[in-house]
Amino acid sequence: MAQIIMWLLLTVVFQIAEKLDWWIIKENIFFLTNITPFVYGAFLVGTMIIFYLSYPSFIIYMVLNILFDLFQAFVMHPIFEWTKIYEVNHINSIGLFFLMISIAIIIYLYQKWKDEAFKDEVR
Repeated sequence: MAQIIMWLLLTVVFQIAEKLDWWIIKENIFFLTNITPFVYGAFLVGTMIIFYLSYPSFIIYMVLNILFDLFQAFVMHPIFEWTKIYEVNHINSIGLFFLMISIAIIIYLYQKWKDEAFKDEVR
């Protein structure tokens, strides 16, 4: 279920990024403006794998996310720019890294909250 909040968060982040001119998406999903297919593909799969390997341990979750996000921000980000998937204007790799870490923390907190809410509901 964390994937649902991830989709929502990233959709909102990409729309905010469009307004703040953080980046310009050159290859977007046809029915949504300014969102790369990465959001609903690799990022979703990465989130599911990280949760599978780490949940409920916050430390392991964050270590895996930091590794994944470092790879995304400093390896994939330049490749996406080079292949013209997007063009960056007002955010750099470090800003992108901290944005992804912030989203990871929100996703984790949402999942913990949801687990507690359903646990109480079952009782």
